[in-house]
Amino acid sequence: MPLNQVLDGMTLADLGNIGEFIGAIGVVISLLYIAVQIRQNTKAVRSATFQGISDQLMKVLSLRIQDPALAEIRWKAASAPDQLTQQEYSRLSDLLEFTFIAYQNIFVQFQNGFADIEQWNAVESSIRRYATLPGFKDWWRRSSNGLPHDFKRVVDEIVDETDKHPT
Repeated sequence: MPLNQVLDGMTLADLGNIGEFIGAIGVVISLLYIAVQIRQNTKAVRSATFQGISDQLMKVLSLRIQDPALAEIRWKAASAPDQLTQQEYSRLSDLLEFTFIAYQNIFVQFQNGFADIEQWNAVESSIRRYATLPGFKDWWRRSSNGLPHDFKRVVDEIVDETDKHPT
C-alpha cells in the first residue's frame, strides 16, 4: 500500500502518536549512549587515579632509594630512635609527612570510590608496619594535627590497635 494512502486514513492525533513513539526511541538511544560514555569516563578516571597514586608512592620510594643518608636515618629510627640528632629527626619527620600525605590522598580516593580496596589495603598494611616502629607513635601524635579528621581517625585507630596487639 502506498504511503499516501496510509497517511490519508490517519488523523493528526495518529501522526502525533507516531512522532512521540519515534521521539521516545531517540531518547532511549541517547540514554544508552550516555550510559556507555559515563562507564568509559569512570574507567578513565579510575585509571588516571591509579596512575597518580602509583606516581606518588614511587616519589616516596625514590626519595628513600636515592638518598643513602635518609636510608640510614630510617634504619636508626627503627632501631634506636632516641639516638637521632635533631637534624636527622627533622629529615625523618619530613619523609614521614610526605609519605602520609600520599597515604591520605589514597584514603580520600578510596572513600570517593576512585581507588580500589587493594590499594587501600596496601596502604593500611604499610601504616600498620610504621605503627610498630619505635618512635612512630610519638611522631604521629605530634605531627598529625593538620591532617583531615577522617584520615587521622583511621590512622589513630591503627596506632591504638598496635598498642593493644603488638606484633
